[in-house]
Amino acid sequence: MNRSFIDFGLPIWWVLPTIIVSFGLAYWLYSKQGVPWSKNQNLILGSLRFLVVLLILLLFLNPLIRHVTNEVERPIVLIGVDNSASVEAIHSPEALKLFADQLRDLQSLLEDKKDYRVIMKPLVGDSLVFDAPYTDLSGFFRQSEDDLLGENLAAVLLVTDGIYNRGISPAYRSYMYPIFTVGLGDTIPRRDVAIREVKHNAVAYRGNEFPLRVDITESGYDGQSVDVQVRAGTDLVATEKSVLDPRGNTLVFFVSADKPGVHRYTVSVSTLGGESSKANNTYDVFIEVLESKKSVRIASKSPHPDIRAIRSVLEETGNYEIFVDIPSLQKPLEPRVFDVQILFDDMEPVGKGSGIWRIWSEPTKDAFSRVPFLDVAVKGRPDKTGPAYNSTFSKFKLNRDVARMKRFPPLSVPFGDYQLSGPAEVLLFQQVGSVTTTKPLLAVFDDGNERQAVLVGAGIWQWKLQEAARFSDEFLFAELVQKLVQYLSISESKQQFRVTRGMDIFTDGDVVFFDVEIYDDIFQPLEGQPYSLDITGADDISERFDFVFGAENKQARTRVFPSGTYRYQATTTVGEKRLSQSGEFIVNALQLEQRSLTANHDLLRLLSQKTGGVYAHLADFEKVQDVLLERDFRGIIRSESNREPMINIFWVLLLILGLLSAEWILRKYWGGY
Repeated sequence: MNRSFIDFGLPIWWVLPTIIVSFGLAYWLYSKQGVPWSKNQNLILGSLRFLVVLLILLLFLNPLIRHVTNEVERPIVLIGVDNSASVEAIHSPEALKLFADQLRDLQSLLEDKKDYRVIMKPLVGDSLVFDAPYTDLSGFFRQSEDDLLGENLAAVLLVTDGIYNRGISPAYRSYMYPIFTVGLGDTIPRRDVAIREVKHNAVAYRGNEFPLRVDITESGYDGQSVDVQVRAGTDLVATEKSVLDPRGNTLVFFVSADKPGVHRYTVSVSTLGGESSKANNTYDVFIEVLESKKSVRIASKSPHPDIRAIRSVLEETGNYEIFVDIPSLQKPLEPRVFDVQILFDDMEPVGKGSGIWRIWSEPTKDAFSRVPFLDVAVKGRPDKTGPAYNSTFSKFKLNRDVARMKRFPPLSVPFGDYQLSGPAEVLLFQQVGSVTTTKPLLAVFDDGNERQAVLVGAGIWQWKLQEAARFSDEFLFAELVQKLVQYLSISESKQQFRVTRGMDIFTDGDVVFFDVEIYDDIFQPLEGQPYSLDITGADDISERFDFVFGAENKQARTRVFPSGTYRYQATTTVGEKRLSQSGEFIVNALQLEQRSLTANHDLLRLLSQKTGGVYAHLADFEKVQDVLLERDFRGIIRSESNREPMINIFWVLLLILGLLSAEWILRKYWGGY
């Protein structure tokens, strides 16, 4: 439905003079005596002249035609299909093909008979091939709601076995639409022995022992004994017998870290007769053995929740030895050399050669005198600002979903004028509401002799909690802290060619990428410089990738690799010099989908019950189909208002021309001149 209105650029009372002038001109012209037409004909001609003059005068008032268009937005029915490997492990290829055909038929019925907009998508990735290495049901709902934000999402049909191994339970979320569920898989536990999980550190240090905690589950083999072995490559490093318990078995092995580098360890459980799956009897882990840890000092005059937040994500890596220095609560630390010092407020560094990260919780007017590259002229009360990622920051890149920062709570920062100097870059800008300012929230300084960073507000512990609550993990916060501390801990090396792996450990499904820097002889970035990257697997087969370095292309993204250990060598030629960088990286197999094959249809029933949907097993697919066809999801009427100057509307000019033509033709026809 459409509606139109007229808005005048001048006050509405200006219309009255235009009417008076138009009437007066028409009356003056057609009130004369002795005309060759009748009184009624004279009235018609006068009316035509009145309308022509009125329309012309109204155009001088710059009227705007406001046109309102109402459009009905069709309801959206989203079909989410579980494409994980656990579905393929239970259903035959023929059953999966029949099931896919049923979904396509339902999509056609809903589009043709109900005029719904139907979107069918897999739970993971973009392909309906049943090989996804994990299932994240809550992540699917969250991502779908973000993708369809502001649109008419009327219902969701979730087709899954109910097994999830990432994220939180979808039952903990709230929904504004009904969820219809179709259960795949088998809810009856099969006879099986499986390694549910192997807990381990990502890194170990040479000369130490590291633990491998092995959790074993069984179904149908109570009281039987199995052999549990740990192998490094083909070498047996530990073995133990275990009697299976229906409550589960946990064994801990301690393995020596003898040689630096990346090592694969395979944990296996002996197979028993009649097992439904043997794929989950082995579990591969990859551990990097390093020479020594980096030391980090976190210093503050008093306890602060940011200390705990930063410390926890650094300790997760296993790469750092953390020293918390709070003079009011403990004895002074023993003198030593630190790789990085994180200083709250006016705490001072100890020793030299450390990377410095300053965090100001309550900055005073002279606080920034301790930061040589940032000058802040404080004015008035503190401001509340959120973080906005600077995508042009060149020192390192954040590879997680930086859009998550929009959800981070604001920090209290000094209000005033900010001025950076020297070789400093902004990593995070201050964002006020939806406006990203040019003021730095987190800035980094590197002059070749020292590296420093400054965060002008405190309270980033809230970022960690908010991300965990909203997205069920803390990946972006952890990456921000870990990469910043890693950057500050590295001593500046005068290398013209630097290639570092983008992540400590990749998982299957990740695109393997590297951060690259190339400089000329005076250490200016050498844009347009070609380089190659050779990646070699355990089978000694190499694959070459060619890239060109540039300001917008500082990452070398290769492809997805299967699990294993790989060597890489990057080469380039600068002038007459051939430069190379080499190293190793790990691709770790998640192995999540083979750990449990027992479907969880109780979760599906709960989701449908709490949202007003319907649950059915795959064998009763028609039940859900019939209910969806019976339901009447309503469209949403959206109105759009547009304003256009009347003088730009072609039909108005045609109307004026038509009225003038009609007046002229009638005058001629009735005998006038």
